Amino acid sequence: MIGVNNFGLGDDTPEDVFRGVEAVVDQVQAVFDDAEILLLGILPYGAQPGTPERAQVAEANLKIAGLGDRERVHFHDIGAAFLQPDGTISPDIMADFLHPTEAGYAVFAEQLNPLLEELFD
Repeated sequence: MIGVNNFGLGDDTPEDVFRGVEAVVDQVQAVFDDAEILLLGILPYGAQPGTPERAQVAEANLKIAGLGDRERVHFHDIGAAFLQPDGTISPDIMADFLHPTEAGYAVFAEQLNPLLEELFD
């Protein structure tokens, strides 16, 4: 669980979070050199758009997206699927505006399934 936890539990910057994600990808590639890695962007959190927290997530995701240029690393940012048209997060999707509800996990699965199908095709 890299990302939101770093922002919420410490003073980590988007660059710090990126370096952490990069270190995990490096380690996975070193141990499993033929692995296909599906790397997802950090999901948005907080009820409202335009907050410093949302800005941190967006900045970190821009940096993390660059890891998708590596061989066998597939980056996808599915965060927009969790947002309402006005950028808010519905409590039906994330009751605490952080952790997905059952409906939120259905959104997650809806986004993830085609990506997995493509990788396993």
